[in-house]
Amino acid sequence: MINYISQFIDLKFKTFAFDYGRFRIHSFVFKMDDHTPPEPVLEVPPPQEIKILETASDIQQRRSEVLGHYRAFKEMAQNKRDRLEEARQFQYFKRDADELQLWILEKLQTAQEESYRDPTNLQAKIQKHQAFEAEVQAHSNAILQLDKTGNDMILHGHFAHANIKERLDELHALWEQLLQKLAEKGIRLQQALKLLLFTRQCDEVMYWILDKEAFVTTEEFGQDLEHVEVLQKKFDDFLKELANQQYRIAEELLAAWKHLNDLSVTRKERLFGAHEVQRFNRDIDETIAWILEKDSGLSIDDFGRDLTTVQALQRKHEGTERDLAALDGKVQSLAIEAERLKSLHPDRVESIESKKLDALTNWEELKRKAAERKAGLEHYRDLTSWIADMKALIMADELAKDVAGAEALLERHQEQRGEIDAREDSFRTTEEAGRRLLAEDIAQKNEVAEKIKSLAADKEALLALLEERRILYEQCMDLQLFYRDTDQAETWMTKQEAFLANEDLGESLDSVEALIKKHEDFEKSLAAQEEKIKAFCNDVPDCWNALLDDEPCSKMRIDFNNLNATAMK
Repeated sequence: MINYISQFIDLKFKTFAFDYGRFRIHSFVFKMDDHTPPEPVLEVPPPQEIKILETASDIQQRRSEVLGHYRAFKEMAQNKRDRLEEARQFQYFKRDADELQLWILEKLQTAQEESYRDPTNLQAKIQKHQAFEAEVQAHSNAILQLDKTGNDMILHGHFAHANIKERLDELHALWEQLLQKLAEKGIRLQQALKLLLFTRQCDEVMYWILDKEAFVTTEEFGQDLEHVEVLQKKFDDFLKELANQQYRIAEELLAAWKHLNDLSVTRKERLFGAHEVQRFNRDIDETIAWILEKDSGLSIDDFGRDLTTVQALQRKHEGTERDLAALDGKVQSLAIEAERLKSLHPDRVESIESKKLDALTNWEELKRKAAERKAGLEHYRDLTSWIADMKALIMADELAKDVAGAEALLERHQEQRGEIDAREDSFRTTEEAGRRLLAEDIAQKNEVAEKIKSLAADKEALLALLEERRILYEQCMDLQLFYRDTDQAETWMTKQEAFLANEDLGESLDSVEALIKKHEDFEKSLAAQEEKIKAFCNDVPDCWNALLDDEPCSKMRIDFNNLNATAMK
């Protein structure tokens, strides 16, 4: 039974391997509500082999395996249900987003209609537009609700969070465009209405003027005094009406004239401001173009192959630094100009600040690269020139002629070794900088690799030369010690040879015994010097082999042969 359950669970595991993110909404509702999978139901095959569990421990172990397998099965089932639920939420979100987008596009098309160009029924059009605005504002809850749903899904780590965020951004952009078009159309309709009312008032005034013009051009002046007085009274009434209309018309015209003048002044100021801003933008663009031109020169990783090339590149870089110093003042003046323009044109603060930051960012990056290139040139020049100077210094020392001179050579060699060790950090820093450039896969990576290799080869050559000189100085020291010891031995043997050359054999028993006693003392002294002389004989050949081409070698060979012959006597 346990085996049967285990095989059943294994089979059910296979039913979860499907794509849960590509189905329509009704598919998920069908799965979640009816619990009926669209694919054919898998039949559980009968167990092929049933292993007989003989002991209680086997049964307990098998039971634990099945229970663990079952827990994993339940966990995977829950995960699948969670994924299906996420997919259903995404499909609902996608449906609502598509519907909202279609609605916005439809309203956007309406908002873009230029109905304000037709002056007929403007009041009705304004009322219709106000109702349209109210409808759009009432629909703002839809995008707020969609925002809440999408942000909740993103916050909970939905598998399609990137698509959800992108969809929300698109909808917000469309919504802002719709609101902008609504506001623009409302302003256009109000302007068209004002123009229509003004035109009607002008027509009414012109009609009144033409009507009154006929009154004042009449040739009727009265037949008698009473008639003239009546006409005079009518004319006085006309003058009063004319005066009243004059003030009204004059005020309206003056107001319109003042408004027109204000608009012209505003237009002039805005044009002047636009000219200033565009001139600022042009200066910024020219500065950035110049910075990018210099940046391309500073981005080259050629630091020279030798000291002469490095010095030439340094002179060129010094010219670039002078150009940068001149440009620094221009960048600072542009920053000051940007602050002035922002205070004068609050509506353009964002674009001015963006341009200023763009220029300052490129400028700071250019200064950083210039400093890095200067440091790189100085570093590489220092190392290459230092290596050349150190080689010349090491080769300048001549071999010593005595023990004190040999000791001084070894001391200077230790000082030179210490100076080379002190430069180890500089070598390592330069190599690491080159490795970083290679890791960035720059265009000049072959040149960088060649320079790293060249610097390493120069360093190895310097260390090899230092080691050669160390060996040579130590051999020179050994040679001078050998010369000193042989001189001492020869001096001793010369004194003893004078003793041996004495042919006095004594004339009495006492004198003979005294001479024998002296000779025995001589033999003891000779035996004591024998080991030292043998050491000379054993050590000299190695020294000769090491200094075979040196002038002291021949002299040492002759001295050794003479010493050996003297010792044999």
